[in-house]
Amino acid sequence: MMISRSARLSSAALLFAFATATSASGQITLDVKNALTIGALSSSEAGLQSKPGWSLEASLGYGLNPSLKVFGGYARTIFGCDGGFCSGIDVKISGNHGMLGLEFNKGAPFARAALMYGKTGVTGADAADAGLGFRIGAGGSFGDSVRIRPGISFSWMDASTADLSASATAFSLELGVLIPLG
Repeated sequence: MMISRSARLSSAALLFAFATATSASGQITLDVKNALTIGALSSSEAGLQSKPGWSLEASLGYGLNPSLKVFGGYARTIFGCDGGFCSGIDVKISGNHGMLGLEFNKGAPFARAALMYGKTGVTGADAADAGLGFRIGAGGSFGDSVRIRPGISFSWMDASTADLSASATAFSLELGVLIPLG
């Protein structure tokens, strides 16, 4: 069984978070998000699509100080396409990525940026090549121990295949839960 590069990157990031953990309370966190996502695939010639999909993200974070943490995890980005070559057919664009990033928070507001590595393409079409991407986001964080985290994010993902150079962009409205692990 072959393990993808994105799975290896995600695993390495999670191992780093656990290996550098200390016993200080609240330094390791689990962040799980679900998002309503719209996006665009450059090769579809359709522009930004209004057909949403449900995306998810899960990451482990390690607090470097009270305002900054490093995180690593997995992101699955999905949105629909109904224009350009997608007209008249039910097409989903999906991306599966390992990610590694930084989060800055000052009380309730937070901002995140991450590098991603994985594959993005049309579901059921030619296999996409693995490539880099990035995700930036911001939002709020509410609660005491377990925190509710609404937010927004923007992602850019390489969606190239062996025959075609392409990219995908996605805009997401997120709702997540941040759980302290130790």
